[in-house]
Amino acid sequence: MAEVSLDSRGEPEPAAKRCLLFGIDFGTTYTGIAWAWTGQPDDIFTITKWESKLYGNEEREKCPTTIHYGQDGTTWGYATPLAVEPIQWFKLLLVNEDDLADHLKDSPQLAQAKQMLSDAGKSAIEVVADYLMHLWNHALENVRRSVGKRTLDRTPFQVVLTIPAIWKAYAVARMRRAAKQAGILADRACGQTTLSFVTEPEAAALATFSDMRRRPDVETGDAFIVADCGGGTVDLISYEVSGVNPLEVKECVEGTGALCGGTFLDEDFEALLRMRVGKRAWDKIPRHEVQKMMVTTWEHGIKQQFDGKDLITIPLYLSSYFRWVDAKAISSSGHVEEVFENVISQIEGLVGHQLRRVREKLKKQPRYIILVGGFGRCRFLYERLSILVGDHSEVLQGSGSAPWTAVSRGAVIRALTARGLLSRSLVHVSSRISRASFGTEARYPFDENKHAQEDKAFCKIEKTFFAMRQMNWFLVRGDNTLEKEPTRLTYYHVWPENKVNLGSHPEVCIPIFSCENLTPPSRRDPGNNGIKQLCMIQVRSPVPYSEMPDKTNSAGERLLTFYYNIEMISYGASVEFSVVVDGQRIASEYLSVLFENVSSEPDRPVSRILERTESESSRSGLESAGERTTSPLYPLRDPMYDLSALSALSRRSGEINPV
Repeated sequence: MAEVSLDSRGEPEPAAKRCLLFGIDFGTTYTGIAWAWTGQPDDIFTITKWESKLYGNEEREKCPTTIHYGQDGTTWGYATPLAVEPIQWFKLLLVNEDDLADHLKDSPQLAQAKQMLSDAGKSAIEVVADYLMHLWNHALENVRRSVGKRTLDRTPFQVVLTIPAIWKAYAVARMRRAAKQAGILADRACGQTTLSFVTEPEAAALATFSDMRRRPDVETGDAFIVADCGGGTVDLISYEVSGVNPLEVKECVEGTGALCGGTFLDEDFEALLRMRVGKRAWDKIPRHEVQKMMVTTWEHGIKQQFDGKDLITIPLYLSSYFRWVDAKAISSSGHVEEVFENVISQIEGLVGHQLRRVREKLKKQPRYIILVGGFGRCRFLYERLSILVGDHSEVLQGSGSAPWTAVSRGAVIRALTARGLLSRSLVHVSSRISRASFGTEARYPFDENKHAQEDKAFCKIEKTFFAMRQMNWFLVRGDNTLEKEPTRLTYYHVWPENKVNLGSHPEVCIPIFSCENLTPPSRRDPGNNGIKQLCMIQVRSPVPYSEMPDKTNSAGERLLTFYYNIEMISYGASVEFSVVVDGQRIASEYLSVLFENVSSEPDRPVSRILERTESESSRSGLESAGERTTSPLYPLRDPMYDLSALSALSRRSGEINPV
């Protein structure tokens, strides 16, 4: 009998539209995967079967984010032998050291991870790719057992990877490279696999609100703070309910986050044991025995169940290596609470800050603070935050596996909404708030009353003066962005007709800049004013010069014009770009976005469009570069903007003196 899949309206889903959706919660310490069918959006499954060297871990909702390169091959997750020291924390190595908190730069865990990567001869991207490859293959095998090989092979995939909201765009680009190297985007006969990203707190919120969808007390105007407390990062995001049938929410204030997750307790807890037991006795204990105790007694026991009230006895079953530690050895009143203090106090600060922001914006307190994530199950965290908020708000902490699987399940829900398969039982995020400003370096017709003389430059092609180094911020930090209406601006490039091969297709390069200042500057100071080059968009025109519209400049020269739109969607601290030409998004073969190997300083204007004096040797080098680069952009009337003549190739021609 032929299989029939139903869509969210209960109607038969066309075979061509059927898709398997995967949500991957790639965490600092633990990783999970959820999946669903497009035709059954309410049924989201979580992978719980893992290969394990320790009984009791085979049916958990996540597996450790660890990998070990041994002589007998590579092992990962629970399958790593207890007697070896696996590589951990490698997710954090996707982030530049300058973007890590000071206490992390000197972290022994991070230093150990770097050293182990060096010993293995691997980069952070390669290790992440190796781990994701094993994870992905394991996930496909589990899904194959559920749906059958025939169905799996004939169904396209859509994958959503979760990322911390505090990540910058370059880290997201590295994550994409790792996913590609892992084989997640490998060619398949049934169709191309698509990959997208969603921030961890948004994914957690989607799953949480979906779990709450039948609550009768959720009303339009209610505000919620979702605290995604993971192993490495803690991300907070706040929403206001804008509709209840179906549930629709919008981000109401800029989220906050920090690297203060539950894994930072582990080292302190082990140090506590070492202190209580004594260094001499502790050093005699084999490492695999310590690791076993850290998993069974600490990670799945005290770390979640400690509430700061009851006396805690830590049963150290270390066979003949160690003497018994009785109930008086370590108690909650003194030692265990100290282990939690540093991390808990940082989370209290994040929650307190978010509470104030919501109250200032909405003139009322949020109704709930909802805890999700692995560390979000901690009882002591619940108790401390309940004291913090008092009677003004209420802290919610789910039971069972729901808080731990919220991020991966939410990633699947994100995929469902992106495909327009949102059923009435799920939730939709209608708008988000940008955590940074994004824009281009623009030039405008020079105005003596508006622009500085130092920015004045003459364009030989336009035959007029322009104000250079003007910033065009098309998304400002704190702006509200609509998912269905991405920010779109129109640009164009111009070439003299007699300088081009009419049968060729031009390529243009557009640098994108970011700024985290609360108020971004209106011009780019050659010095440091917080503006950084984020990436370079490279676009190849889908049409040749001969088919481009033309115009005439003041000297009667014909100019060919390439018009296009840049669309951008903000996801917290990261963004996604696309380019639209004649109303159609450019296919991937015409577009690339480069985040790596981009110069820290913005590219400078190509000299042949400027009237300035310089040495003949310098001019010669610049002219040869100009022949290889794209032409400048020219100003259009609002709402279109001018982009200064910037080129990815210009920096290879040598240093260009400022105007």
